[in-house]
Formats: sequence, C-alpha cells, structure tokens
Amino acid sequence: MIHEAMFYEKLAESEVKCSLCAHRCRIKPGKRGICGIRENCERLLFSLVYGEVAREAVANIEQKPLYHYYPGSTAYSVGP
Repeated sequence: MIHEAMFYEKLAESEVKCSLCAHRCRIKPGKRGICGIRENCERLLFSLVYGEVAREAVANIEQKPLYHYYPGSTAYSVGP
C-alpha cells in the first residue's frame, strides 16, 4: 500500500530529504532513497510498503543491540 511517509522535509528544486534513518537521503523527483522503499512523487515522500511486513526474524538476543536484556533469550524483529 502506498501512503505518504513521515519524517521528511521538502528542499529546493523538488527534492525531499528523508529523515527516517542515518543515511538522510536527498531524493530527487521520481527517485527512491537508498532503502528503496520511499519515493519522491511531486515533492511528497511516499512509503511504498506502508502497513506491510516484508521481513521477520527470530534471533538470539546477543545479536541485537538489546544484548544486556535477558541473556540467552530470543528477540523477534520485523521490518520493511
């Protein structure tokens, strides 16, 4: 589902700057950011995977930045 994204700002020359991750992509009209899931359409940034789970994983907690919590347990991760 396509939905207008959050966490971005409009720049000059029809570009937008995505603020969702550390890449801070400057996205030109009709192009996508590094992640490939946010697209600039007429100075509006759209999420192309809104409401969808594209990846899920169960991993040892030690592999996550949460490794100090409940050592030896597992963590469930979801992402676009």
